[in-house]
Amino acid sequence: MAKEEMSVAINRRVCDSEQRFRVIPVLLPGAKRESLSALLVNTTWVEFRGSIDDSDAFHRLVCGIRGVAPGPGGPDAQGSPRTTHNLPFALNPAFTGREADLESLGERLEKRGEVALTQTVALHGLGGVGKTQLAVEYAWKHLGGYEAVLWVITDSPETFEANLAGLAQALGLREASVKEQSVQMDAVLDWLKGHERWLLIADNADTDEAARAVRDRLAPNLGGHVLVTSRLGRWPVNMPHLPLNVLSQEDAVRYLLDRVAKEGHNAGDETAARSLSHELGHLPLALEQAAAFIIELRWSFDKYFERFRDARPELLSEHREGATRYPASVAKTWSITLDRLSSLARAILRIAAWFAPDAIPRSIFDADQLTALDRNKKVTISDLAVSDLAIEKALGELARFSLIRLTDQTLSMHRLLQAVEQDALTAEECLCWVGWALDLHAAVLRSLLGLKQEETPHAMVVYHVHQREQLIAHFKQLIDRIVQLKIRAAAAQSA
Repeated sequence: MAKEEMSVAINRRVCDSEQRFRVIPVLLPGAKRESLSALLVNTTWVEFRGSIDDSDAFHRLVCGIRGVAPGPGGPDAQGSPRTTHNLPFALNPAFTGREADLESLGERLEKRGEVALTQTVALHGLGGVGKTQLAVEYAWKHLGGYEAVLWVITDSPETFEANLAGLAQALGLREASVKEQSVQMDAVLDWLKGHERWLLIADNADTDEAARAVRDRLAPNLGGHVLVTSRLGRWPVNMPHLPLNVLSQEDAVRYLLDRVAKEGHNAGDETAARSLSHELGHLPLALEQAAAFIIELRWSFDKYFERFRDARPELLSEHREGATRYPASVAKTWSITLDRLSSLARAILRIAAWFAPDAIPRSIFDADQLTALDRNKKVTISDLAVSDLAIEKALGELARFSLIRLTDQTLSMHRLLQAVEQDALTAEECLCWVGWALDLHAAVLRSLLGLKQEETPHAMVVYHVHQREQLIAHFKQLIDRIVQLKIRAAAAQSA
């Protein structure tokens, strides 16, 4: 039977209320999720890609055939061993793509030397990029390969230690009944020392203090695997790390189409989904929030796209739990990190928010030019110790929190993060900050063209800098931002 005929037959039998039967996708070694039809991708499936001898996968398959949910761990009804786990999330049926990232993560965790040491890997990236979801996917995919898969929340050292002590109950240790947290934690650490095939996921270690607590408590001689999810991009040189980027355009579009189709809603075609995905910067959290909103209100992709352009702050602040059960909106997700920034780092981020998102020249952020800006505008940047070294440190600070991506010549900033920064300002402040950005851009052009301070380079940009396409793109972006702000200001005055 051809692949297309098989898909039609399966879809008809699954969706027909009179002929309905249970379908359980089983992925064998070498199989790719993309080979399944959209309907089956969004159906709970059994994972055998790690090994055909995966006992836990067999147990889930039997439970699926019987129509019952698998238990939380421990031996099954026949007494065969099963993985102990306290995973807080079920498999996400809407999970899309990330095959290369899953493979890279597995390679880093499984890489060992001659001596059995704790293999710790940091999975880091911008808030909302899907770090926790990738960790969940990896944990379920490889569940049968571990004796225990353990999850601890790590947003502070105190939370990490409390969650680590709480694992005594998940592991069935007798110390679980003891009131002293230190006794429970020591018992858990002793269990980890005495076993090798375990995976501990430290989720949301987004501060230096939390990351340090993980490294200090989980000694390198424990022997298992530790996966840390974090927004921090700087880790010890001897600690493997994996940066996580946004979804590819293809996966982002497929996510939107499959997500709404699973809920029986037709929101539009691939072209409409592609336009919306691009507007949202392929960010997984933004895609899920948009999909949940579209499903709830039965909107089309085009309608959300249009409303997003008109009411961006409101939609970025909207929160729908959705398929990922993420606890915050896009705007809220970044607010905590933004509040931790130094004054200079925040100022640089707000200036960068007005340029095109990619390949912003680092040379734009010049100490002398930034100091001059503070004298010429109504809104001041207060308490800034501006120097070339301070600017470099501020750029490093932004990169450490995964708010920008740095190369030796440029920086890039996600378009939705730019939107959140712009929307946090008043109309007057917006004109001030975009004006600063334009002045800094002009200073770079003057330097390139050999012009004096009083000469205006932007009128000459097409004639003299045509080979510098990126600078022209940023100039066009800045002018477009200013025009939009002027239009909004005029509309507000006439209202």
